[in-house]
Amino acid sequence: MKYRVLISEDARNSILDSMRFLANVNKNSAKKELDNIFKEIHSLEEFPLRHPAVPGLEILGKQTYKFILSNGRYIILYNVSNTDVFINKFLDVRKNNKILNDLI
Repeated sequence: MKYRVLISEDARNSILDSMRFLANVNKNSAKKELDNIFKEIHSLEEFPLRHPAVPGLEILGKQTYKFILSNGRYIILYNVSNTDVFINKFLDVRKNNKILNDLI
């Protein structure tokens, strides 16, 4: 079964902010990183429940799942409802943030 992946405005803005920051250092790396991020996000079209649930964290009344992207720099938080995957948050683990420390 194929799921539809929907990205919240907040998550999309966080992705773009991170890539703008990276582009100040290296534009080619930022483009490549952005392509990889979206490729991994869209991998959730197949088997989105393969990632661990975050105990005690519900968004929109649904269990929240944590997807650590392959480069280990970013975490995606998402919910699954019927055939939809809702990407709620995109987090950069390199930023000093208590929420991230609790999730890792």
